[in-house]
Amino acid sequence: MTPQLYRTYFPYCIEFLANNRAIILNRKYKPLGIESSDRIEYETHPSTITLTLDRETAARLSWDGMTPENMSKIWLYKDACAPRTSDANLQAYLERLAILMLLSHKQAR
Repeated sequence: MTPQLYRTYFPYCIEFLANNRAIILNRKYKPLGIESSDRIEYETHPSTITLTLDRETAARLSWDGMTPENMSKIWLYKDACAPRTSDANLQAYLERLAILMLLSHKQAR
């Protein structure tokens, strides 16, 4: 199967780490742009950011509009509603990306 650009370079989920830190992951659960099958240590990866979300914003980012119970991970889409499957799914994903793009963050150290 030919790799699809969006599976590597576009956000699939946000995983929250300790101390208000987070990492944005692609469909392969790797930091954006990484295709490797090697294990990645999220805690020490340079793309980790400091990110604080309220429950309303988390729900707006989530594929199903629900706030995750423990706020450990937010999925922007699921396979059943992947952006490539329909124009409506693509539009909904782009709306979530617009919210994500406007969030404030700091580079984690």
